[in-house]
Amino acid sequence: MTAPTTELAKPGLPKRVPDLSLHPYCEIIPPCTAEEFAELKEDIKKYGLQAPIKLFADQILDGRSRYNACVELDKEGVRVEWKSEAFSGTQKDAFAYVIA
Repeated sequence: MTAPTTELAKPGLPKRVPDLSLHPYCEIIPPCTAEEFAELKEDIKKYGLQAPIKLFADQILDGRSRYNACVELDKEGVRVEWKSEAFSGTQKDAFAYVIA
């Protein structure tokens, strides 16, 4: 599922990146380092978001760093094509997905 595209982030216009929280299973995997995050953010700025952020129960299951990079870029007025994909398994499946 891909969210609709809107204009650049400007006061009074809708944000391109939705406000999402982390699913507890997402926190099993440690976040990337500051250097890795800077590289990821630059890559997304240059090439766009290539891998969708996986959502489970309307929370981020996989893609915390990609999400945070999109949020920061959106705040900077960089056009980000937001992509998300719903994970349609059970709680047990979601846990197994994250561990894998």
